[in-house]
Amino acid sequence: MDDSKTDADRAPDFPRYVRILAVAYVLSNAVGFVGFVVLMICAGILFMVHGGFDAWVIGLIIAALSSPLSCAIFRWWFKRWGARNWPSE
Repeated sequence: MDDSKTDADRAPDFPRYVRILAVAYVLSNAVGFVGFVVLMICAGILFMVHGGFDAWVIGLIIAALSSPLSCAIFRWWFKRWGARNWPSE
């Protein structure tokens, strides 16, 4: 009995950088949320310690808001890039 698959049945062998980007795509779902929560907690702690808004607090709030946004932009880009370079047949 021959267990070898035909060329049509085999999944394409993607380069290592594509597989790394695919893992980053999956992890970006959690990283965006965790980054938002951690950065907002840091901003809240600094707000309480310093008693108001300063450059660090505002910077952390901006970074917290941009974390999920940048992860969503990465996922959008990766889908378009993958569809352009490896179209499904």
